[in-house]
Amino acid sequence: MIDGAHIRAVPGHQSRRLDVTVGKVETTGRPPRRFALAPSGAEQPTQAVRAALIEQGWRPGRPVTVISDGERALPNLVCAAKGGPVNYILDWWHISMRVRHIEQALAGIYALRPAYKAGLDYVSTEVERLRHLIWNGYGAEAGQALWALTHLASEAIYLNGEHIGPAVRRFLLHCQELRAYLANNESALIDYGTRYRAGRPISSSRAEGMVDEIANTRMAKRQRMRWSPRGAHRVATVRAAVLNGRLEDGVPTQLAA
Repeated sequence: MIDGAHIRAVPGHQSRRLDVTVGKVETTGRPPRRFALAPSGAEQPTQAVRAALIEQGWRPGRPVTVISDGERALPNLVCAAKGGPVNYILDWWHISMRVRHIEQALAGIYALRPAYKAGLDYVSTEVERLRHLIWNGYGAEAGQALWALTHLASEAIYLNGEHIGPAVRRFLLHCQELRAYLANNESALIDYGTRYRAGRPISSSRAEGMVDEIANTRMAKRQRMRWSPRGAHRVATVRAAVLNGRLEDGVPTQLAA
């Protein structure tokens, strides 16, 4: 599982923020191994990822599955560390949250008490199907349903008047965003239900928890410090080592490499 965060950069840096990448490698029979780095401050950005894989028993030629949120740079980093392609899975939590935005936008339309709701009631039924379709591996069908929803919802403005226009357009925007998200990550969509029932992870939520443990708590939220790329990389690397319990083992000397 792999995720990213943004922290404040020092004045004079080429941008106002720096990227910090965090992740967790899990394999059967071993405790999880965390890693963290600031790619712009690391001489060899793939080193931390490869070291975490090897420590978990991975050897060249063996498969690796990456769960991430659709940011292509994250699985690409693991590809570079592995030296080959990976099995990439689009994180279920991020999909679910995008569906939730659609559900909330639809509820906002109903809150305006439209007089003509027949078309909206059909839209509501289709929205309820979205999560089921994606969960069971029917991403293409979900995209088609989203395309149909945009036309049906647009008719609600014509039937009920412009006073519901802003709410409908908000709903349409969320539908378009989810449709594009699914289309852009089509190869990373799976049958989430089958994988979940097999006891295998479907979400990068463990990595997102590390964003709080490493980046937000120490380097971002409620912190007024600004970071150089090298300094951010060193702190992130050491923080991951602390969480892994590696400093207690007396191996701190190579952590900031």
